[in-house]
Amino acid sequence: MEMHSQHNLPLYPHQNDEQRKEMWDIVAKELAQPQSLRKKHVELQREWGIPESTFYWATSKKEFNQRIVEIALTEAKRWIPELIEVLKDKAIVDKSEKSIEMALKYIAETKDRLDVTTKDEKLPKDISQLSDEQLQELIKKYEKD
Repeated sequence: MEMHSQHNLPLYPHQNDEQRKEMWDIVAKELAQPQSLRKKHVELQREWGIPESTFYWATSKKEFNQRIVEIALTEAKRWIPELIEVLKDKAIVDKSEKSIEMALKYIAETKDRLDVTTKDEKLPKDISQLSDEQLQELIKKYEKD
């Protein structure tokens, strides 16, 4: 039985269900890469021995495309810290108005989604209604953190 040159899997169609799932996961990971980095469809078909009609049928399924998006977004999340660092440098060092605007927008959007000050505990909406004692307790609690 002929095997894939890089992955320890038999070529299509000589795979069991588990091996076939693994093959399609590898193909999805390849297709989730930026276009300039990924292999062409014909290369993947030839590499795995997948008939053209089978390849296009499988890759056109909604579930398969959702998997590609999921993989791409997971990979993109890994780059966020580096991108924010570059954006910060451009905003501070180059004083680029567009970079400053983008950085502030990112901070505002992140602030709306994440609570970075209270560790997801609910704070009173109007602290002016708190007694001095309650306010001091609240301040002490967050000074410790």
